Amino acid sequence: MQGFPFFNLQACRICGWVEVLFVMDIADRFVEYVHDLNYRDLPVQVVEAAKKVVLDTLASMVAGTSAPGIDILVSLGRHGGQGHA
Repeated sequence: MQGFPFFNLQACRICGWVEVLFVMDIADRFVEYVHDLNYRDLPVQVVEAAKKVVLDTLASMVAGTSAPGIDILVSLGRHGGQGHA
């Protein structure tokens, strides 16, 4: 018997034994959703919000290149830190 698209339910009518088989986990469902998603299907507000978030992230990264203490972070990144983070 097919319950939902992401799992199958099998049952024995005689003894009442039930087994749930997960066919797709949440990651598989997400990948399938994204794969089938079309840019034209996205609301304009979503596209605009995504653009703002990406631009804000890029601006923060650029601004951070001259922030106080950045040389320490770059040094840690180059040398791998101490391994106990």
